[in-house]
Amino acid sequence: MFSVTISLTNDQLGYAFNILYGSDCGEYGYHAAKAIVTVLERKKFRGRCEYYAADGVLFGMLDSYLVGVGIKNTKNTTPSYDWWIDFRKSLDRELAKVSCSLSVDMVRSELGGILAFRQNFLPRGVAQFFKG
Repeated sequence: MFSVTISLTNDQLGYAFNILYGSDCGEYGYHAAKAIVTVLERKKFRGRCEYYAADGVLFGMLDSYLVGVGIKNTKNTTPSYDWWIDFRKSLDRELAKVSCSLSVDMVRSELGGILAFRQNFLPRGVAQFFKG
């Protein structure tokens, strides 16, 4: 199936996940991305997902991998705060299944603007989810 979707606007909110990783976790970026996709699929999400990332060391946060996720569903709306909090908890549980030390920093993860992600993180991908 082919579909063209419109990018999220700079004024929309997404969520910035601060993912903590241990020295035993060499491929933390891959594990984080896979966990986020898994959670989106489990939540039966349908729509556009924009993914941005940066090493926390750039912001003085050692052992942190920062991931900015922006999404909008097929009705062109973005999730509520409560939806993101549930997503954050689900992501932490998914990361706990990985064979190395990964977890979501529940204190330093928060809502973030798409413009801030675009200005401070690297674009890492866009995906369109059709079937949830």
